[in-house]
Amino acid sequence: MSTQLANVQSPGTYTRSALNYLPVGLFGSVMGLASLSFAWHLASSRYALSPFIPQAIGIAAVATFFALTAAYLVKVVTSPAEVMAEFRHPIAGSLFGTVPLCLLQLPVIIAPFDLLAAQIMWLIGAAGMAAFAWLVVNRWMSDRQQVAHATPAWIIPICWFA
Repeated sequence: MSTQLANVQSPGTYTRSALNYLPVGLFGSVMGLASLSFAWHLASSRYALSPFIPQAIGIAAVATFFALTAAYLVKVVTSPAEVMAEFRHPIAGSLFGTVPLCLLQLPVIIAPFDLLAAQIMWLIGAAGMAAFAWLVVNRWMSDRQQVAHATPAWIIPICWFA
């Protein structure tokens, strides 16, 4: 019995942080919430519905973005090797484009409240998307790609400039 208890870790002695398992692809949920907010905004203006629903969904999108950003920054600081492994992964690496895409969508929600913050956020998102598109094209040109790793997320940064 004592040997079994010796193998049990106490709650404070985890070897890996829970944030190591936080995928960058979760920023796609922010994109979904922002898009849902846009759709509700159009529906509420067309059918004379209360603007509360699109505003609430928009607030949820912004809050989710800032919560995920804070958590992912902790992951970057505490586990840079995990972040680099995710970035170099042939499929998961494409999902890093979701971060600048969020920065391109969220200004639509923020602009009615703070236009300058929305403009700054959009500029950061546009610059980030341009840099990410360059990285994706560079990856395509420098490494042989496998068809099994092809995902629609590959073309998002490139199509954004089209």
